[in-house]
Amino acid sequence: MIKEILRARGRMPAGVPDDKRLKPYKHLASSVIELAFHDAQQKTCSAAESMAARRFLRGDTWLLRLWCRWLDIHPDRIRAEAGRRGWSEGVGRSFEDRA
Repeated sequence: MIKEILRARGRMPAGVPDDKRLKPYKHLASSVIELAFHDAQQKTCSAAESMAARRFLRGDTWLLRLWCRWLDIHPDRIRAEAGRRGWSEGVGRSFEDRA
């Protein structure tokens, strides 16, 4: 499911006529989301880092919205996938959410 989400192609932002110039930014956005899912699974990071990644994926932060906007996907798709993986338990509001 996450690979399908990350392969999303879209238009970003209005006013930039050459889509080729956006490719590096879309690649960066895809990498950020993919790394967050990887870290949330606690494959190569600490429990604290894993929890931070889960908060990022389940939260409603401007950062998640930014990366999703570059991918032209709705953040709810990311949050839903994280929820399906059971990552909502113990995920409270982060400092960034309160700022």
